[in-house]
Amino acid sequence: YGTKLRESLGIGVGAKLIYSYLCPSWIVSRFFPGTKGGGAGSSWAVDLSLLYKAPLRGLQLGGSLQNFGPSLTFVEGGEHDPLPRTLRLGAAYKILDSRMNKLTTAVELTKVLVGMRASELKEEWKDTWKGYGLEYTWYDLISGRVGYFEDVAGVRIGPTFGAGIQLKDLRFDLGVDSALYDFPTDKYRFALSYSF
Repeated sequence: YGTKLRESLGIGVGAKLIYSYLCPSWIVSRFFPGTKGGGAGSSWAVDLSLLYKAPLRGLQLGGSLQNFGPSLTFVEGGEHDPLPRTLRLGAAYKILDSRMNKLTTAVELTKVLVGMRASELKEEWKDTWKGYGLEYTWYDLISGRVGYFEDVAGVRIGPTFGAGIQLKDLRFDLGVDSALYDFPTDKYRFALSYSF
């Protein structure tokens, strides 16, 4: 759910149920005798978000806190795993904003908060995912994107690409980030959305 608090400020909240199935418990007991584990885990979580349209025309700032809820509890073995609580901060600026041409640049920072150590901020900064991008849209119909993503700890560094087609309220998007990995792979993301 999302709503405007003011003309320049909007908030959003989302709730979700989480279900994770690791593996059948008989596999764990067979390969790790005397160990309980496997099975399924469940929990719930809440996401909170904020979007601010800055006084500088074309500038938007956003942030979200994701996965706030109780730890994931697995039936077999009784383990508790914390949810991947995540902070996302972003900024976007419209360089061009005419009927025919739109050009937007954006930056995003993503940090998983579980296990974060405030005493080691330099290391935590290296473990923060950083994304930079540029999107061009022609007549609110066709979009092309290029970006750069950096996840030093996960060794995912490199360019990203994307494209989109929008017909009124229906939008189809394609993203390609195969170049992020140090092994050959073909990785595509498809999204279909409808606004009403």
